Amino acid sequence: MIKGKQVIRFTKERLHEEDLSLYLVAENMYVNYSYLSRTFKEVTGESYSDYMLRLRMEKAKELLAQGIKVYDAAGQAGYKHVNYFSKSFQKYGGMKPSDVNK
Repeated sequence: MIKGKQVIRFTKERLHEEDLSLYLVAENMYVNYSYLSRTFKEVTGESYSDYMLRLRMEKAKELLAQGIKVYDAAGQAGYKHVNYFSKSFQKYGGMKPSDVNK
């Protein structure tokens, strides 16, 4: 049985990677995607995609609060396109990334 902590550790170590899908995680842990999806939700209480969005937004907010530029924060949080990151950040957090340090 795969443990939620293993998936969380694997994900946090690779958060900066753009393509960090559950398919990739399942492949690297040698488990079935459907099984991992179901187990992850049972263990954490949230879907993998919701978990990833929350984790990436928290990381980006932390970086922005430290004064990191928006495009650098986007890259370190796993976003290749700054515009998409900005829209996602605003939708998730209710503010523009550039407003975090104001």
